[in-house]
Amino acid sequence: MQKHTIQARIIQYILGNVVATFGAVVIIRSSLGPAAFDVLFVHLKLTTPLTLGTAAFVVQGLIILFVTISRKNLRYLISFSSVLIAGIALDFWDLIALANYNPTSIWVRLISYPIGIYILTLGLAIISTTKIAAVSFDELMYLLMDWFKTKQVFWIRLAIEGTGLTLGLIVGLIGGIGFGEMTIASIVIVFVFPLFLQWQYAFLAKLGFIR
Repeated sequence: MQKHTIQARIIQYILGNVVATFGAVVIIRSSLGPAAFDVLFVHLKLTTPLTLGTAAFVVQGLIILFVTISRKNLRYLISFSSVLIAGIALDFWDLIALANYNPTSIWVRLISYPIGIYILTLGLAIISTTKIAAVSFDELMYLLMDWFKTKQVFWIRLAIEGTGLTLGLIVGLIGGIGFGEMTIASIVIVFVFPLFLQWQYAFLAKLGFIR
């Protein structure tokens, strides 16, 4: 039974990463403005030899290292498993499965955008419930929550998303593409994303999934 439970959690962990990255690419392909850190990943893809997945791997890997050093606990390095899975999944969706998905209809784009946000945040919440290893942004969120002694997900996540958006803008300006893929929607999603994420946590908590 214990072995079955562990296997189920591992499958759930992988599924959560696949779901989250699918949502991220759906948002990107809507061309309305990527989520905050996805702006950074897309701009790195456009201005360097990195793919979307490898850009995510590098950035999130650095975050995991920061958390590990701050916590002074090597167990946080296990979150590299999520970083690796997410990087591979991102490139799978971006370069293979959704390579030809470029909707031109404004209605399709408007519909797919919030759906992508919902799917992305659901995937992240699913990963968190496995208790195997949180994604880099969640580990950073938990670290900041401990530092500031708060359980308010919204404000901490808002600060993290705002940082990602700022870094994406800086990369775009340095790389010569200006605002690049960043739009007003990318700014709006900074405020919407934490709300969606908090709703997903509450929804999964009601189902009995608690971190």
